Amino acid sequence: MEIQLNKFFLIIIVLFSSCKGDAQEKYTVSKKTHQTATTANINFFDKKYTAQYTMVVDESTLADHPIRTFLDCTDSYFTIHYIPKTQELENYWVDQYFKNKDIDKINFEKESKEIGKKINSSSKDYVIFCYYVPSKFLKSNAGCSSESVYLSDRANAEIYYYNTQENKWKLIKKELSNVIPRTLESKYFKTNFSSYFVQNKKQEESSVDIQSDNRNIVGLWQLDCSISNSGLDISSNKGKLSGSLALSPQAVFLDIIVERNDGKSYDIKYLSQDMSPPLASENVIDDKNISKSEKIGELLFKNNNEIELMWYGLYNINTKKRTHLINQFSNNNSNNRVILKRCVEKE
Repeated sequence: MEIQLNKFFLIIIVLFSSCKGDAQEKYTVSKKTHQTATTANINFFDKKYTAQYTMVVDESTLADHPIRTFLDCTDSYFTIHYIPKTQELENYWVDQYFKNKDIDKINFEKESKEIGKKINSSSKDYVIFCYYVPSKFLKSNAGCSSESVYLSDRANAEIYYYNTQENKWKLIKKELSNVIPRTLESKYFKTNFSSYFVQNKKQEESSVDIQSDNRNIVGLWQLDCSISNSGLDISSNKGKLSGSLALSPQAVFLDIIVERNDGKSYDIKYLSQDMSPPLASENVIDDKNISKSEKIGELLFKNNNEIELMWYGLYNINTKKRTHLINQFSNNNSNNRVILKRCVEKE
């Protein structure tokens, strides 16, 4: 009888241990599944990640594109990178943005609002990445700040791409890293993820359509084709429109960029002063302070023989005022809307 009781208790103990092991195994699997789901659904735009826009990496280094950096040593260290798709936008951030700013006196809250406003107005013109390092790879000399934090040996960084159509972050690469997230330049992303900067087939087809439409506006446009003057001369190169335009006095010639909007309207933007004709000193434009992003005029394509020109004048980013309000087609400030005719040169 005693032997049978011992066998009975032994069976009970074995069954209990087996059930406990199953429960622990199920708990572990469930925990791993939860962690995986959390990582897959990470959202770097979540309000809990407070991060300002900036173009300043540190006291002596400027970024070549807008960034937003978040650091919490109990959570993570990451930087969102807004990489311009176009050369014009890249030139703006690299050459124009800091022209009249003192890096030692920047109001970072004001700067963040200014940069955010520009990005949000044309977010489709950026490829957005996030360079992310989990907290377990963060080390610090003292406290938790961008100056004291560094990465541990064999730290794993994760690179995410933001799909603007699906509004989701996609993990595209993991790599061993000793690079602090905020120090990466545009070149890193363009070199390693070049496919994200290539237009897809539909965009290419759309570009071909735009190039075809642009041919309508290419040519020489004047008030009177019988009068020899410079007029508004527009040309096209690989679908990009540019041209030349004379101001008043006639000795001031501009090289311009013409950008197509939706429909039949175009923006005119300043590129440079054409220095080839003889210039008096009073006619030289303050080139370094003339905005290349603000439009100086608009064109409305009416038909194959007529376009309408609305002139605004050059915008001085230093004085924040318009200059050269009169062009060759007008003789007073109020007469800034004119109809120009297409002029065909005789063969």
